[in-house]
Amino acid sequence: MILPTDPPSAPMITGYIPGTTLSAGTVQKLSCISTGGNPLATLTWFKNDKKIHSTTKTTDKSVSAEISILTNVTDNQAQYRCEATNSATEIPLFETVTLNVHFAPEAVKVRAEPEELKPGIEATLYCDAASSNPPATLSWWRDGIPVQGLPMQLKKGLHGGTVSTIELKLNVTKDLNNAVYTCQAMNEALQRSVHDALTLKVLYAPIFDESTPYTTVGVENEPLVIMLRADGNPQSITYTWTKDGLPITPSSYSTSSK
Repeated sequence: MILPTDPPSAPMITGYIPGTTLSAGTVQKLSCISTGGNPLATLTWFKNDKKIHSTTKTTDKSVSAEISILTNVTDNQAQYRCEATNSATEIPLFETVTLNVHFAPEAVKVRAEPEELKPGIEATLYCDAASSNPPATLSWWRDGIPVQGLPMQLKKGLHGGTVSTIELKLNVTKDLNNAVYTCQAMNEALQRSVHDALTLKVLYAPIFDESTPYTTVGVENEPLVIMLRADGNPQSITYTWTKDGLPITPSSYSTSSK
């Protein structure tokens, strides 16, 4: 006796409650079950239309297929679909579920404009964080101390996340040379952060040490040592001695200055 073919019941997905938010890096299991049908259904899982592996279990009256997902950034707003087919179905029966996943920004980058910094100009530091869900909170630090930047700007990012950007205006002085500015991007929901730092290089002309005396007293017929030091960036400084406005040749004096 040949039994007539019958389509199975529409598949049902369990394991995830729609609207629930998952954290990237956690394992999420989804199960799909279909009952009845002759023959029993063949179940197939897809992630955004790409077929993925599943583990199938069969009973006399039903079939189930389970997948285990190590959630990551690509799972946010990803659609998982389970299809049920047998020889009696013209088109697959299916159910879908869309995941919500929190993920932290993978990276953050700090840059300065203009790249060449000199005293007297205004420079802008930019901090750009990669896509995050929820949006990353950005903060500025100088040598480990918080500093106030301009209001954050947000725009749509990859995988249903948000890209955060923040600026910091600087009036450049020589004192900013070698200052370290750090930008931190924090995903508050996950309590995860990334940061990037930029060491400023300010170009300025040599300046003699303020402790250098304007006059030096020597003793007749005794050696006179005059030590002068200047600071500048770049640090390769050339010193030239003159007497009464005329250059002194190196053979006529000894110098310990840099």
